[in-house]
Amino acid sequence: MTIKAVLNSEQFGELDESLKGLYEEAEDGSYFLNAEGVDELPSIQGLKNGMQNAKRERTQARKEADALKRRFAPLLEIEDLDLSDIDSERVESLLPYLTGEAEIPAGDGKDGERKTPEELERIRQNARKPLEKDLAKAQQQSQQYEALFRRECVTNTLLAEFGRAGVKDADFLELLVERYSPKCKINISEEGDAEVVIDSEYGEVSPKEFCKEWAGTDYARKFINAPNNQGGGAGGGANGAKLKNPWAPDDWNMTEQARIFKTDPERAKRMAAEHGKSLGA
Repeated sequence: MTIKAVLNSEQFGELDESLKGLYEEAEDGSYFLNAEGVDELPSIQGLKNGMQNAKRERTQARKEADALKRRFAPLLEIEDLDLSDIDSERVESLLPYLTGEAEIPAGDGKDGERKTPEELERIRQNARKPLEKDLAKAQQQSQQYEALFRRECVTNTLLAEFGRAGVKDADFLELLVERYSPKCKINISEEGDAEVVIDSEYGEVSPKEFCKEWAGTDYARKFINAPNNQGGGAGGGANGAKLKNPWAPDDWNMTEQARIFKTDPERAKRMAAEHGKSLGA
């Protein structure tokens, strides 16, 4: 016998008395299976590890960008600074003079001639470009890591909470993540901790609160009570419960193929490969 994770009041009333003690009533009148150890499931542990790795990479990228800023920001205050023809050691030796920490010497160390304003301006112009390029590259990498972290954080959080709400089928989970991700945003605390919130009709709520409320809707029951919602994501199902694959011969749909590829290229590759197709075929 399969025990459902979420029941409405009518389903709960039909339960054997010996099973009613396993459920806890929610504020909306539905009943949730009060099970321990959900966080220890392999799939949930994998999601936690992925989010921790993404957070660690993002933190490292920020540190590298901040290090470059501390090192080279003073030079950026000098207009039209370029150093395309001077090596990194030369840059280090010129830095105190360019930032005003040391006086520019009267001569060049060879013939004792004083450098002209034009020569000093050329040094400044030669010093800026490579430093700007390095800083821009580091900032771009930091932004890329931050975007990856935000995407992984939202995805992992939604997968975990919809899973706890009773959705087991992998295709269903992907569809729900795709639908609700645009409603999510991440608040970053001063300590660098990330908190995912969802914009609902009641304002910003946590994913846990949102999915708990969502699980009691008629729309949610289509996913939770579907015949193929037994985990694994590949089971069959009656009444069209299984999501159609637009690369399947009977369900070929180029518009749907393009939509899936645009939102999730990796998923598109997997679905196409199931029927011996490659993207663009």
